[in-house]
Amino acid sequence: MNILLVEDDLPTQKIISHHLTKFGHQVDVKNSVLETLADIRSHDFAIIDANLPDGKGIELAQTLISKDYFAKIIISSASDSDLEKARNLGFICLAKPFTIADLKKMLVL
Repeated sequence: MNILLVEDDLPTQKIISHHLTKFGHQVDVKNSVLETLADIRSHDFAIIDANLPDGKGIELAQTLISKDYFAKIIISSASDSDLEKARNLGFICLAKPFTIADLKKMLVL
């Protein structure tokens, strides 16, 4: 699968990207809302951090959908309120911290 990873925390980004690649996926890594919007491409999945340095991941996800971005979107966050908001909007949610096994399960939803 081709996966978009929008994550600003470099250690988290490296760990997730490494494991996704190890699972055989292609990973397109972005660090911010602006970087993501500047280069919108087709993906099978998007994993988006709820809190990015230049905006909210949930709003980024909504913007991508409004631009006919048809990937399944996972919102990740350590904040219960962010996860609740994302769930209420119909997004798949992944609570931080999560294990690689948790991430792998999300990719088959």
